[in-house]
Amino acid sequence: MSKKLTIMIVTSILCILVLFVGVINIITVQNKTKAVQNQTKSWLVSNYSSSGLGGGKLDYSINLTNQSDKNIFIQSVQPLVNETLKNRILSKEMVVTVNKEIKPNKVIAITGEIIVDTEGLKTTDMVKFEPFITDIKVITAQTISLKTSFEH
Repeated sequence: MSKKLTIMIVTSILCILVLFVGVINIITVQNKTKAVQNQTKSWLVSNYSSSGLGGGKLDYSINLTNQSDKNIFIQSVQPLVNETLKNRILSKEMVVTVNKEIKPNKVIAITGEIIVDTEGLKTTDMVKFEPFITDIKVITAQTISLKTSFEH
């Protein structure tokens, strides 16, 4: 065999090997991404109630239920109000610090209040603001194990 032919064969084998390793790495990254996405699916269910806007104060209660098989540490909860009501909020801070762990299939109750400017509003006007709270933002601390997710 000539020296040029040997170099071409070795170079071709190395290129195929590098290409093969690159494809394996791409597949591994895709599988890791899917595993992390599966671990972070929604596991909290909430129920909400409020006691109206009497005197400009909206008292609310949110029950969070842990539907996962692991404990969940809730750092804080923030109610998100509808767009119409947002301009009338007088409360400076609406984040409720929780710092509690919810065990699987258990419920935690979070209560709070939002001060709203009701000046010049009639009771019939306040009904137009319902629902007062449209969503909640829940901040959790969770450790996602990469080691056990990718072992086969």
